[in-house]
Formats: sequence, C-alpha cells, structure tokens
Amino acid sequence: VSAISPDDVARLATKTDKYTVFSYPQLRIAYLTWNNQYEVFQDKALRQALTYATDKDTIIESVLNNFGVKANTTYPPSHGYYHEVEEVYPYDPAKAIKTLEDAGYKKGADGIYVSPTGLKASFETMVDASNSIFTQTALLLQQWFKDIGVEMNIKTMEKSAMYDIMDKVIAKTAENSTYQSMVGSMGVPSDPDQTRYLHSEGGLNDYLYMNDTVDALLEAGVKESDPVKRAEIYTELQEYIAEDLPMLFLYTTIANNAMSIRFTGMNATPYGQLPALNLVTPAK
Repeated sequence: VSAISPDDVARLATKTDKYTVFSYPQLRIAYLTWNNQYEVFQDKALRQALTYATDKDTIIESVLNNFGVKANTTYPPSHGYYHEVEEVYPYDPAKAIKTLEDAGYKKGADGIYVSPTGLKASFETMVDASNSIFTQTALLLQQWFKDIGVEMNIKTMEKSAMYDIMDKVIAKTAENSTYQSMVGSMGVPSDPDQTRYLHSEGGLNDYLYMNDTVDALLEAGVKESDPVKRAEIYTELQEYIAEDLPMLFLYTTIANNAMSIRFTGMNATPYGQLPALNLVTPAK
C-alpha cells in the first residue's frame, strides 16, 4: 500500500497482523509558489513578510502528523548535496508586520496593507481541490496572512485546470494576473542541478523566477566536474535562494507505505521503493 495519508498511518500501524508500515524521506518539497513576475510578489518585503507569518511547525504537526521536515530551500535533507541553511525568516508575525511597515506599507480601511505605490497586498492562490493536505495548508496560510494584514483568496480547482492556467501564463498566452500563486510540491532530482526549475529559461520554472545570480550559479554547477567545487557552488545557491525567496518553502515530505507481513526486506530510500524491491523476499 503506497501513499498512505498521515491520518491513516496510525490506523494501519495497529494492524500488525496484516501490515508492516514504513516511512522514508522523499526528494520532494511542498511550497506556496508565487508568480515572481506578478507585481505583488516583485516586492521582496512582501515575500519576506509572508514567510515570517508562516508557522511551518504547525503545518507539520497539525496537517502532516509530524511526517514532514521544515524546508528553507529546494534541497531536501535527504539530498546528497543538501546544505543546512539557517532559517533566514523564522516564524515571527510581529516581524512580518514590521517588515511591511518599514517598507512603507499602510493599512487600508479594510485592514489590508497597501504598498507605497498603491498596490494592495492581496492575491489569489490556486489549490488542487482533490488534495486535502494542500487545502488544509492553504487555509492555515490564509488565516496567518490575514493576521498580518495580507489578503489571500483561495481558488480550488481540478489539478489539470490549475496547471493549464500556469502553462498559459508561462507561455505568455494568458494574462499574467491569471496565475498569481498556488500551493503544491515538486519532486527534486538526485543530481544537484536544478536548472529546469530555477533558471530564468528553465522548462519547469513554474515560479517565473528570473535572477542573474541564480542563473550564473546554476550554469557554473553544470560546467564544474570537481565534486568538491561543485558542492561549494550548490551550497552558495541554497544560501542565496533561502534569502531571496523565489517561493515560500514549506516542508519536505516523508512518504508512508505499508507492506504485507507475508514479505520482508523492504528498506525504502529517498529514491523510492523500486530500488529496494529486489531485497524483498517472502517472510519465513
């Protein structure tokens, strides 16, 4: 049994006469990704405030039943090139408000902040209607952002429709405002190269993130063959994106699966179950 929800893990774990439940860290991170070319998110102060306002520990505890680890970059702890970056924007709602006010935001009559240029701190977030974890996460974010004077309007829809909208905006066949943000996740390759995700011309750059420094680091990482020097490049990359916030990093996922007690030997890795299937044998 694969992809067991956090709510079902405890239930299956009691059925020791039928299943062995096992968990393993995945090469996957969950996020609130924003369209970096949408004017609201081009203000770094707003991105910082939203991150300060997010209680990642509560998401992990209340939504994931502790089957997750806080994320500060696009590299999970289980990744071979993972660099432990100090949390640049820890949960601090008061600091979130101060960040906005220091940047010149003023509260409107409705309690929502307005930027110095007159832009309301309000945006729409798409959520896959079939994903209860992302829906719960979005509702928490919505309340936390409201508490600091930022409006997040949730729009649930079918996953296919959501990505269709994103693809059209990325291809510039739809208005930029059509896709503002979304709650979702991304699988991370075992190789440290994340050009397709974070480079300005990356094919899977769903965040429309364009940054010359990041582009240069990604290009250098691809060209470098020395493993030590390559690790240094990706360490610098992780430190940079943790500070610049191309998205709101939420958590890295832990997968939960179960196997019949008639078999033994499963020891799944961050690369999934398939690499370990050859070790599975009938139980004696």
